Amino acid sequence: MLGEIEIMRSIDHPSIVKIYGACMEPTCLILQIINGGSLHEILYCSSAAADVRLEESQAVRIARDVASAMTYLHELKPKKIIHRDLKPQNILIEAPSMRAYLADFGVSRVITTSLRTTTTIGAGTVNYMAPELFGDGSVDEKVDVYSFAMIFCEMLTGQVPWKGIHPVRIAALTIDDETGETRPKLPESVSDSTKALIQQCWTYGSRLRPSFRDILSELDRHASL
Repeated sequence: MLGEIEIMRSIDHPSIVKIYGACMEPTCLILQIINGGSLHEILYCSSAAADVRLEESQAVRIARDVASAMTYLHELKPKKIIHRDLKPQNILIEAPSMRAYLADFGVSRVITTSLRTTTTIGAGTVNYMAPELFGDGSVDEKVDVYSFAMIFCEMLTGQVPWKGIHPVRIAALTIDDETGETRPKLPESVSDSTKALIQQCWTYGSRLRPSFRDILSELDRHASL
């Protein structure tokens, strides 16, 4: 918990939940209140939700907020931050504006600009984890880009990636599929530009994935069309 507090105290971005204080006994964080719920709750737990997918324009707006927050984290100097557990439960949605806020830095890692990698132990949630996170080597900030793609896809499909598949099988599919053939299928109604962006972000090789700065630029271009 102390690590999470230290990370969050160093952050100041309009799309990241602010921390105002903490208690050790009992253990708790005093955080900014976001009146709404998590993206997961919006998709699956509201009275109107039954695996309902979002409209593409709405999903793009939420994705842009997340990309803006992640651009900030990945470009912090002298120490950038890898979130490592991006998932709908860690994205809070303010009502009624549907503005997105990034939260939960429990497994985040701070890395210096001269050391771009961090170990993979205990990182992430299997449905959203990049292939390299299942190995015993080192990873960089592009693991967050992969998770972002899975979340973006989930907003458009209304389905948890690999829903109903055992976590061990998900790991095997993620590790073995270098061509992306087993990645979740996107609806035919989704625009070609959005499909292309998502597919770039979940590319097997981390070096081929775009940065969040590039993602943000593409989403801004998409919104202006």
